[in-house]
Amino acid sequence: MQFRTFEAGTLPLAMQKATDALGDDAVIMDRQSTVSSSGETLWKVYAAVDEAPRLYEQKSQQLENIVQTLESLVDGIARRDVAAIRAGLNSAGEQRAFDSLVEIGTSPHLAKDLAVAMAVNGPVASNSLVWADKLVPSERKEVVAMIGPSGVGKTLLAAKLATHFMMKGVDVAMVSLDSDRVASGRVLRAYADILGVPHFTVSDANDVVMVKKQSQAQLLLVDTQGVNVRKKISIAEVQKRVAFFATTRCMLVLPAHMEGANAMAVAKALAGMKPTDLVFTKIDESVRIGNMINIAAATKLPLSYCGFGVDVADHLGWLSPRSLMSLLRKNV
Repeated sequence: MQFRTFEAGTLPLAMQKATDALGDDAVIMDRQSTVSSSGETLWKVYAAVDEAPRLYEQKSQQLENIVQTLESLVDGIARRDVAAIRAGLNSAGEQRAFDSLVEIGTSPHLAKDLAVAMAVNGPVASNSLVWADKLVPSERKEVVAMIGPSGVGKTLLAAKLATHFMMKGVDVAMVSLDSDRVASGRVLRAYADILGVPHFTVSDANDVVMVKKQSQAQLLLVDTQGVNVRKKISIAEVQKRVAFFATTRCMLVLPAHMEGANAMAVAKALAGMKPTDLVFTKIDESVRIGNMINIAAATKLPLSYCGFGVDVADHLGWLSPRSLMSLLRKNV
């Protein structure tokens, strides 16, 4: 870790200096207001940043096993067996469905399960997939955290969920846990302002007390900073802040087009936060939609909401056995 101190007349300027010197990954360890020798206010910001990323010298055996499992799913119990799997299907219709599913990236042995249902236009039937329950903030208070890498659409998902439930008459509030970066939380705050819902920025446990005093929301949506699986400090910080809240759901958010090994590395790195849902975003940008099936089967996380496009008021879906089959049929 590299530690440095930055001084300026205002807190934002001191934080800006930290970001300029250490980059966007700088973590603010502490901040203090003092008085200079001339009697003027002086802010000190203590910042830290990981040293230059280093490639792992050796993969852990657990990660090795996960990657091998995913490769087996994608390639299908060794490629030479694909023809045998296809030949074991009962009809030409099932074989055509199998071919289409493999074409969009579904692993052959999962495609075999799905092809039978697809051939008769039925819902997805596979013991490899798990399904989440929908949020019911009208019946009980829901505190939902969204975790995942940067740029996967966590903030947009929060805005879509807020809009969806506001239209159902649910009281919603939004929380940003990314308070250590310049401009942090501005996007979420902008969404909150447009929707007319409360927004809070939380950096420590004292802020959580303030949220609980000021918000009686039935649905509290907690947006986290994006994590880098190679930087344990950022993961630990997000996990610490999520732990401030008694979350009822923790949604792992991944883009539908994320490569399988990377998705599994993310899932492994964030397993300590005990995700309850698997949410796929950017489905409209994926040309191999079957990759979602492979990741869901490998992680064994319950499939949940999904996102299409950038419109806040629209393009929020729910992945059920029937809706997932409909989505697959549209892409084959």
